[in-house]
Amino acid sequence: MPGAPDTIDASAAVAAREPMSWPQVTVAILAYSRRDAVRITLSKVLSELGYPAEALEVIVVDNASSDDTAGMLAAEFPTVKLLRLEENVGVSAVNRAFAIAKGAWILSLDDDCWIGGDALKAGSRRRRGDRGRSRLLPGHELGEQ
Repeated sequence: MPGAPDTIDASAAVAAREPMSWPQVTVAILAYSRRDAVRITLSKVLSELGYPAEALEVIVVDNASSDDTAGMLAAEFPTVKLLRLEENVGVSAVNRAFAIAKGAWILSLDDDCWIGGDALKAGSRRRRGDRGRSRLLPGHELGEQ
């Protein structure tokens, strides 16, 4: 239609954005004796998340698993940082990942959950301009830590 404004494809605009313009995100995953669930979660985070790999840091805290979760991680996911605890200290173990996280933002996941598609990019666009570390949780607005 002559004189009509150009239509912008938002998906194409997101895809075209320079990788370094996306904030560094640390994905912290807490695991305890759920090797197969961790494998699925990591597969989805690393291949289906739709976030630039160079802007992701993935840390798995193995909370003293007895099913060789750590061995599977080392063999199948060598780029993932593994923190292997000798004793199960419960949910507070994820704080170990928070302590070494390099990302401007931290996404905390349990060993059997993930987000997919462009959910992390959508959260990034929404939070763009914030400073400091923020937690990205679907459906929650959290301020700086």
